[in-house]
Amino acid sequence: MPHDPYTLPTDLPAPVDDGAAAHLDGAEVPPLSLESWCGPVDLAELSTERGVVYVYPRTGRPGVPAPDGWDAFPGARGCTPQSCAFRDHAGELARLGARVAGMSTQTLAEQVEFAERNHMPFPVLADPRLELRAALALPTPDGNVWHASGRIGGGEIMMGDPGDHYRSPKRLGQETVGIYVIVADVGAHFEREGGGSGDPRGAGRPAVRPPALHGGRPEGQHWYFASVIRDVAPEEWGAQVASRA
Repeated sequence: MPHDPYTLPTDLPAPVDDGAAAHLDGAEVPPLSLESWCGPVDLAELSTERGVVYVYPRTGRPGVPAPDGWDAFPGARGCTPQSCAFRDHAGELARLGARVAGMSTQTLAEQVEFAERNHMPFPVLADPRLELRAALALPTPDGNVWHASGRIGGGEIMMGDPGDHYRSPKRLGQETVGIYVIVADVGAHFEREGGGSGDPRGAGRPAVRPPALHGGRPEGQHWYFASVIRDVAPEEWGAQVASRA
């Protein structure tokens, strides 16, 4: 039977309040701006008087199966009926002075498609980077940190839990990816770090200077520090790779 996100099974497990969100009672809404199908929305401004923001894991599409085990996860199923219920009562909420917005970690493109298909009269926010979770210390189901980010100058480092399916290069017994950290001057970086373990004059990919620092990590990844020297067309890059094969 094709998946129908508008209809709920009768045997869904009931969520249990474990108190992990108790710290939100009386908390101040952060000045966080997120994109929606109708433009950016500042949550603090939305909630100046009476804001209603409902948060859900993900909405589904008719005919597209939900992720494996989705129905067994308490509270996961029902996001589409929940959103449609807020839509159907939007007039009543407005008369009470409430400004409503829905939000999930889905992409903006997904939120636009959902809002258009279901004729949502209020913003549906996209938070794929889990910015609200970081701002309010929202709990995750198993207590893990699924996503974290940090800024260094004008750059940003993002980390995430890839899930149980992840197999590191060390576990696979082979290198699966090379990670390039782009710096302004790879030679200066090489000298500053005491020479590193690589040779800044060695061979590198066409678009960057050769690696200044190179080394393995406990999980088996290999990191390189490099500087961009010029743009390379795909055809030239392919020829370079072929010549070294």
